[in-house]
Amino acid sequence: MPRKTTTDSSEAGGSPATEVIANNFPSLPVPDVLTGDHPSRLLRQGPAYITELGAAYVADSLEVLKCLPDNSVNLVVTSPPYALHFKKAYGNVAKDSYIEWFLPFATEIRRVLTEDGSFVLNIGGSYNKGTPTRSIYHYKLLVALIEEVGFHLSQECFWYNPAKNARPC
Repeated sequence: MPRKTTTDSSEAGGSPATEVIANNFPSLPVPDVLTGDHPSRLLRQGPAYITELGAAYVADSLEVLKCLPDNSVNLVVTSPPYALHFKKAYGNVAKDSYIEWFLPFATEIRRVLTEDGSFVLNIGGSYNKGTPTRSIYHYKLLVALIEEVGFHLSQECFWYNPAKNARPC
């Protein structure tokens, strides 16, 4: 969970208090010129980056999802850490606990999506450790998303990357 602190720069002649989220990235106040239906208005926390088209937040995504109102998001696109059998610096979960780890995110995503909203999940496969065989963890996740969370499969898209050799990792 990211660290959250509040700073008040008004004492030093600056702007009013802003919330600082993880790694000391200050959140920006939402400009008044943005319309009332701007996505940044869904959260009390100010974004780390903002345009008239949307906003980006530096925060724990599960915590941000929990703060969003029901049926308030039209599209969720995510590429979570893959369940590789070796640890990555950004932190990834082992295959045997991946579904349990991901389902809380999926449940919140389902809750915040509008009735006609879409969820795009980019998830990669991996090889089984010590054998030249592919893992099926991502297929098991797909089944859990449908049977346990209530998503519907609309389409699959396979990413062909000729720059990367197919081999057990």
